[in-house]
Amino acid sequence: MRGSTGSSAFGQTRQFITSTKLEELEKQRISYQEHAKVLQKADACGDNLIEKVELLLEAVQSWAGSGSVDKLDSVSGKLNLANLRIWLPQAKQDPNFDMDILRSWIDTLEAHIRHSLMRFDGAKLFGSLFNEWIASGDS
Repeated sequence: MRGSTGSSAFGQTRQFITSTKLEELEKQRISYQEHAKVLQKADACGDNLIEKVELLLEAVQSWAGSGSVDKLDSVSGKLNLANLRIWLPQAKQDPNFDMDILRSWIDTLEAHIRHSLMRFDGAKLFGSLFNEWIASGDS
């Protein structure tokens, strides 16, 4: 009997910890969904590519939760944020700056934000399934 009581207590503790972690994850997921509304704001910028880059860059840099990037990091291994901050003023001043470069920056920043959204959604799904499995007693 003692073994089942210890195992039951362990299961309850594990379920409590998992539930607590899932609640915190859900708070961050909801917060990030609000943060990611910057994608809609970027779409509203229309053809102003520099404004889009600035808006998306600020969004990527300002997120401090899970999955945040350091100001010296690169995004998706493609875009070095320190270099972007150096080149962005040049893009503002130079009318001949290549628009394809700006579009690639936008694509990379948008992809990073969308990827982070998917990571939060995937983590929520996995956590919910795990918690359900624990609650079923099959664990």
